[in-house]
Amino acid sequence: MENHDQALYYLKKQLQLAWYLHSDLNELEAYDSMGIEYYYLGNINKACFYHNRMMAGVMEGDTDVKRWNMRLLEEEFKVKDVRNRMSYSSIFEEYRNAKKHGNPFVFLHENVRNRKK
Repeated sequence: MENHDQALYYLKKQLQLAWYLHSDLNELEAYDSMGIEYYYLGNINKACFYHNRMMAGVMEGDTDVKRWNMRLLEEEFKVKDVRNRMSYSSIFEEYRNAKKHGNPFVFLHENVRNRKK
């Protein structure tokens, strides 16, 4: 993917969703992928930070940043959920299936675009 900034946007959404659903595995996958994107952007410090975090299995604790991001995500989905009547867990399951069988960024992009209608 050439648009690394857009990839980071969606990876941060993945991280928020992983926190919201208490998914350690997906939190670590987000850190790993963010490290790769920062590497491609030439930001070696952030690339190493996220890569090392993933390798050491360091998850975000119960911090203000995590709680704030989870609230943001919840509010975003509440607005969208009213329109689409789709549960949070089904969105996450669709994402995981897309990740197994192809490019998860396509799923996230399509999902966000369809939900804005």
